[in-house]
Amino acid sequence: MKKFFFSLFLIIQIHCSAYAVENTQSPIFFLEDLVNEVTSTLKNDLSITKDHLKMEAYVRNNIIDQFDMSYLTYMIVGEKVWIESKESDRVRLISEISQFFTHIFAKTLAEYDGKQTLTFDQTSTILNAENVVLTGKLHDPSDETMPFTFKVIKVASEWKIYDVNLGGIDLINTYKSNFKQIVATGGVAKLADELHKKNQTIAAGGN
Repeated sequence: MKKFFFSLFLIIQIHCSAYAVENTQSPIFFLEDLVNEVTSTLKNDLSITKDHLKMEAYVRNNIIDQFDMSYLTYMIVGEKVWIESKESDRVRLISEISQFFTHIFAKTLAEYDGKQTLTFDQTSTILNAENVVLTGKLHDPSDETMPFTFKVIKVASEWKIYDVNLGGIDLINTYKSNFKQIVATGGVAKLADELHKKNQTIAAGGN
């Protein structure tokens, strides 16, 4: 799971910078072109990587907003539960999941060792005009090469990430499974409550 999040961050950072450029250009070109720049930042900017509070702020300000957190949360809890929940509980859950991922991403990104590299396939799968799947391979000198896939969707003319898969480990499916029992017994409201308590514990220095 740790390797999954290391790689997730590298993919996210490359993607977000790429789409800041005119998207009439190939996204794959920019994804590949920015790999060295991103890995250099992670390895050399010790003011971020060695300070957890700065890292959390960095993740909050530069990464979380690059996800379609509403769609991601909806996919985790499932359509039926989502539709049957109150709007106020849905808003609260999106906020708590965003904070939950902020904690996890900040912790794992700070441990990135800079040894992994990514290569991207030269073609992408266009599901429709607003949904694109990009694939490639993760190379790790100390481990096996693994395929990755990440999916982006256009929201109000901006690209957002909504799912990532590395070596068969899928972001949405992982947390859908992890939260399944809570959702089954208490729906969106209970999951929001449980994540709120978890987030408070983590913020206080717990795990």
